[in-house]
Amino acid sequence: MIPGSAALLQVVNEFEAAAVARRLDKLEDPLARFGLDMDSLCSVFYAAVRSSENVTNRIPWNDDYSPYLKLLHRLEANSLIEGDPALFNRNPFERGIRLRPRFVIHLASYYGDARLCGEMADKMESLQTAATGHRIQEQLPLPLMVIDAFFSVYEEEGQGIKSKEIGSSYYVPC
Repeated sequence: MIPGSAALLQVVNEFEAAAVARRLDKLEDPLARFGLDMDSLCSVFYAAVRSSENVTNRIPWNDDYSPYLKLLHRLEANSLIEGDPALFNRNPFERGIRLRPRFVIHLASYYGDARLCGEMADKMESLQTAATGHRIQEQLPLPLMVIDAFFSVYEEEGQGIKSKEIGSSYYVPC
């Protein structure tokens, strides 16, 4: 063996292992296909979710989103977000961005606290009586928007009924 070739081989193997690890990370994150800007946009979105104290899935437009306008259109085309288009307005998101419930849960899992999201899923599975988002928030420090997103997803899956009252976060399991 040529002197130093073992060290060189080890370095090459480490680079290959790192490349495989990056590729596996992309496979695990379903949003990775949207490109490199997706990570920074999701971080900004989750900061908005965390700071929201209302039970809404809408976040206000922020000029920080301007560089991501093309990406926002791709997310809307894939039904992860919704804009609020206005006549003669080139930016359909200026009046707010509505985040779909599954996307909110994804944001909370990847950019918030995955353990708390797991506890919330367990809580939803074991609910026997009606629950409010505020009551659950006393036990699990998740934003109300995330708790309400869980209510919406479980309702979509036929597991219960979520209140349609604006500003309300109320869920009744089946």
